Amino acid sequence: MRTKRLSGCISILLVLSIMIYPLASPGIVQAASAGDEVLILKPGALEGTLVDTAGKPLPKISVRVLDKNGATVAKDITDKVGKFSFKKLEAGNYTLSVGDKYNYDLKLALQEQAESSEMKVVIPETAGVKQAYTVSPVLVGGVVVAVVAGIAAAASGGGGGGSSHTVSP
Repeated sequence: MRTKRLSGCISILLVLSIMIYPLASPGIVQAASAGDEVLILKPGALEGTLVDTAGKPLPKISVRVLDKNGATVAKDITDKVGKFSFKKLEAGNYTLSVGDKYNYDLKLALQEQAESSEMKVVIPETAGVKQAYTVSPVLVGGVVVAVVAGIAAAASGGGGGGSSHTVSP
């Protein structure tokens, strides 16, 4: 009886691992269905950086974390280098909402097995225009980078080098 239960748990973990980190594209976090992309991050303290498509930081921008009912559970304003942070976020599903000026929302899933609690969000030049964005999260040097469809974004591990990913719709 115990062997069957353990075997079932291992199978579920393996399926979840493949859904989150597909073998064809290592490092790319994808959702189970199209149009349902989610950044998967560790719960607890969450840090991020907000930049435009040229990589310039976006200071003094309101960033909020909303629960499934749309209620604000955490909020911050980006500093001069575009950084924001939230403390004590529990595991669960949330929406990261970036200031009214940009009208930009991004789904977050905070899960214990995630590899990072840090993200870099690239805001497109068309932000502020009401439209649906397709976001493809990419894990680069331990930082989850949210890349909007059709936009190339570079992420650096701190030394100025980095990699660039372009996502097509």
